[in-house]
Amino acid sequence: MNEAIEQVNLGAVKDRRISAYSYDMKQRLGIAQALLGNPSF
Repeated sequence: MNEAIEQVNLGAVKDRRISAYSYDMKQRLGIAQALLGNPSF
């Protein structure tokens, strides 16, 4: 999980509540969630 967070550049804010994230940060969090499933491209 930490690797996916780092890949979308959210490592510095990973301890914040999601409600404090901006719209852009929430979008990147969604991408990180998608990466957890190890999709093939």
